[in-house]
Amino acid sequence: MVGWGLLTLPLLAHDYFTCVSVAFLSIEISGLFPNSRYLLFQHGFTNTSTVQKLNSMLLAFTFIFGRMPLFIVLLLLSAIPTVGGIIFGHKGYSFLYYCLVGFMIVMFLLVFILNIYWCYAIVKMVIKVLKGGG
Repeated sequence: MVGWGLLTLPLLAHDYFTCVSVAFLSIEISGLFPNSRYLLFQHGFTNTSTVQKLNSMLLAFTFIFGRMPLFIVLLLLSAIPTVGGIIFGHKGYSFLYYCLVGFMIVMFLLVFILNIYWCYAIVKMVIKVLKGGG
């Protein structure tokens, strides 16, 4: 649903939403590794495999140092000020436009909450591995 919304909003709005969609796609740098993990399992690689360990380390690194900082910068420096300007700017946008902005706010919040949870789970996994817990 989030992906559908982010990819169709630019077609309807032709403005800020285009930039947001591109930015959200750029933070998907870590999305490659969970898919790779699944494919590796399907081809017989286990968690003890060096390839799986490397894949897990790359996932953790790109998520913690790639996705999360980019996402926070996107929210703080771009999304919040722009959406605030749209809502409080009173430029006479249409009702549909305000509905799209509301949808974007809900999507930002949901994606932010999910990313915080995933970051917590990944950091927990990294700490467990570093302590020798497997």
